[in-house]
Amino acid sequence: MLRPVTTSRALEQATGLRHVTVNNVPDRLCALGIIREKTGAKRNRIFSYTGYIS
Repeated sequence: MLRPVTTSRALEQATGLRHVTVNNVPDRLCALGIIREKTGAKRNRIFSYTGYIS
């Protein structure tokens, strides 16, 4: 795991994926309980892979 805590912008830069895709995937992973959104904001969100951090 390179970045267990990351932002949408960092994911865009690391993967080369479009903004829309990068924002949809974390939402789905949050819904599955795989990652957690830490800020509670609509923009500049920070995500953490809690299973890895634990």
